[in-house]
Amino acid sequence: MLLALDIGNTRTKLGWFDGADLAAADHRPTADEPSLPADRPVTEAVLSGVVPTALAAWSAWLGERGVRVCRVGDDLAVPLTVDYHPPESLGADRLLGALAAAHRHGSPVLTADCGTATTLNVVANGDVFVGGAICCGLGTARDALAREAALLPRIELEPPAGVLGRDTAACLRSGLVLAHAGMISWLAQRLRAEANLPSAPLVATGGHAAVLARALPGVFAEVDPHLVLRGLAATYWENVHA
Repeated sequence: MLLALDIGNTRTKLGWFDGADLAAADHRPTADEPSLPADRPVTEAVLSGVVPTALAAWSAWLGERGVRVCRVGDDLAVPLTVDYHPPESLGADRLLGALAAAHRHGSPVLTADCGTATTLNVVANGDVFVGGAICCGLGTARDALAREAALLPRIELEPPAGVLGRDTAACLRSGLVLAHAGMISWLAQRLRAEANLPSAPLVATGGHAAVLARALPGVFAEVDPHLVLRGLAATYWENVHA
């Protein structure tokens, strides 16, 4: 079985693949020590991440247990054409999610990865990654506001009943959740217009994607919490078992 590991700034996502099929998925804090459940043995692993120390720790831990380890960027190239400058500055998670969305929906397609940062990414015709936008993530904005403004609480991120807040929590949900969903919608419209891709669907992933989909129904063609994991598995199979 193939293990896919997406090591983010805050959370590490794990996916167990039986061929191209995602058999199970899990997540944990990135700061946790590497470990795997005994009932899910793996023989191969594909890793990507933005935390070098965690990436190195997982690579070593898996290698010591006889697992064949491949790392995106070091060992494997994501099978998309990249028109981004300089290409090495492009985060692998953006590229992997874009690959999985292109596999599922064809190109052109847009993705929104709604995590610590919110990134919008554009795959043009012919599976060419051409760029996008990087924004402060929804949870990151909430936490910064609560930290910097003494009288504002740290709220749960849920869509409010309407834009007009009648108490502080509702006002914050309007200004955070609804505004973030609106920002994504506006950016997606502008990206489609500038790239001349008017019909490109927008696929969402990341920890805040579900709440944003509820805040603005119809903005996303699909919400897939495992999009990057699917991109990791696709990259592995296309490189190693093509």
